[in-house]
Amino acid sequence: GKDLQHNVLRVVQGHDHPWLLSHQLQAQDASWCAGQPPTPGEAVRVVTTKWGDRPHWEFAGRYLGADDHGDWVGFPAGSRFARPGAEFVSPVDQVTVLPRNGAGWVATFHAPGGSVRVYVDITTPPVWEGVVVSLVDLDLDVIERLDGTVVVDDEDEFAEHRVAFGYPADLV
Repeated sequence: GKDLQHNVLRVVQGHDHPWLLSHQLQAQDASWCAGQPPTPGEAVRVVTTKWGDRPHWEFAGRYLGADDHGDWVGFPAGSRFARPGAEFVSPVDQVTVLPRNGAGWVATFHAPGGSVRVYVDITTPPVWEGVVVSLVDLDLDVIERLDGTVVVDDEDEFAEHRVAFGYPADLV
């Protein structure tokens, strides 16, 4: 149980204690599993998977710092992004914000000269462990194109994977 007035969290044992029967959890100001956040300028690794722990994109970047929007990671032009069967080298600088508030998305902003302005991946909330951040890509993307139009991409992939990989109802 929790006592908000005194900032106390009570932990219990067993699987049937009444305090364990809540249907939701609300968390704010989450922190790292492995101590302190990376230092600005420190090398970090982003590891994404698809549902069911299937490998997806992995790439290295530099931790830029944090603000009210989340943690910022930079990827200079020439950064290599790889996944099974595909590789991409970015022609422009990019910066990604990874929200800290439990939100299920990450947004990447591309410098002029890229193929899009903004690319938002719908994901599970990012989880940091030291200098590695992991998340599950849930297929849907919101993209701002160079001409300013905004599209939702991969709705068909989401619908297919939702059934094929058994996305939980509370996730969708």
